[in-house]
Amino acid sequence: MNKMINVLSIILLLQIALAVFLRTSDTIFGGAPDKKLLTSDLSTVNKITIEEKGGQSLTIEKDKDTWIVPSYFHFPASKEAVNKLVDTLKNMNKGWPVATSADAAPRFKVAAEDYVQKLTLANGQAPVVTIFIGSSSGYHKTYLRVDKENDIESGEIPSQQLSTRSDDWFDRSAASVKKDEIAAIELPQLKLEKKDKDFILTHDGKADKLDPLLADQVLDDVSNLSISEVLGQEEKPEYGLSQPILTFSVTPKSGSKVEYKLGALASKEGNFLVLKSSNLPYYLKIDPWVVVRIKQIDARGLVARSEQLQKAKEKGAAAQQPGKAK
Repeated sequence: MNKMINVLSIILLLQIALAVFLRTSDTIFGGAPDKKLLTSDLSTVNKITIEEKGGQSLTIEKDKDTWIVPSYFHFPASKEAVNKLVDTLKNMNKGWPVATSADAAPRFKVAAEDYVQKLTLANGQAPVVTIFIGSSSGYHKTYLRVDKENDIESGEIPSQQLSTRSDDWFDRSAASVKKDEIAAIELPQLKLEKKDKDFILTHDGKADKLDPLLADQVLDDVSNLSISEVLGQEEKPEYGLSQPILTFSVTPKSGSKVEYKLGALASKEGNFLVLKSSNLPYYLKIDPWVVVRIKQIDARGLVARSEQLQKAKEKGAAAQQPGKAK
């Protein structure tokens, strides 16, 4: 009897050693960990759907060259957020599967009818790939299974990239002109225009050259129009746009001038503003600090600081010339 137990123990140890060897040999010799989880071509994907089992779902679609959130007034989606999700999926490698049988899928919540989330990337109505996301498999990791495959993997997809909330997907910078694409801005108190390599500040009937560092700060203030919420495409009296508190414009290096109008939103939720821009058909809710920041741009103060910076640069340059250093 003891001899039989010893033999069985040796067999068990050999099985464990073999399993460890097979796992480590693939890592050492370039096996499973070097294989991509997805073999489908994701370049054709123009529709992404995220579903929660028994809960919410969200679809993001490509309209020509722009990703949009159809359920959120067809508002533009963040291209950066979409690219991050696609890149995450492209870069995921296969590891050693935690299970390989079809019967195991429900246990890890990655079955076709029993899952935590389902992620479908499609070209029109034709699925390119579907991934079932299951229960947690560890810190920041979940069980995953690609549709039509039995292997169940453990992988990491950031939870925000699987959000079914439109707030996590719409483009909060959609109304802004990017700073490096701005040719000129016109505020009630000044106009700033880039001519060749110089920034010209026009105010009070005068034109002054503005230091590039200060010009960059002004462009920062005007180009950072972060959207809090999309209110829709219909103007309402409570938006306060019949008596705007601020109007200004931004001229891009290419394209038409963008006109902005801001009104005080009549709301019990807080001191918010409504932004309407000529480049979008939407009414947008934004924080009041946007207007405060723009109204605080002082032309005379900018000119004075620019002159100080110029004198400091000239003094520094003179100190570096031979015979000038003390």
